Amino acid sequence: MTIPLTIGEILDLATRLGGALAEQPRFRAVRDAESEVLADSKSRGIAERLEDLRERVGKRDRAGESRSAMQDDLDALQRIEEEVRADPKLQNLARAQADFAQMMNEVHGRIYAALSAGDEES
Repeated sequence: MTIPLTIGEILDLATRLGGALAEQPRFRAVRDAESEVLADSKSRGIAERLEDLRERVGKRDRAGESRSAMQDDLDALQRIEEEVRADPKLQNLARAQADFAQMMNEVHGRIYAALSAGDEES
């Protein structure tokens, strides 16, 4: 029989996991790509406009506005997304984020599997 960890010990493990993840090349690639985008006024501007417009469209959608009422914003969103696809720095950031997300999905899968195994032992 194993003695359960205290919440403090679990939090220590979480801190160690976070530190280990921060040292991973995939995490560094995200941070480097973010820095490149922030350092380039054109890329940064596109990213900021995209974020602002997505937020505005989301608010309007949650408020129940029809798609036709939001058509101007939806058209603008499509144009900005085309700008994103044409911007090498933003594409590099998107690839880095996708690679990191894949790694995090694997980490989550392992944690979930361990939790599920713990249910079976109970």
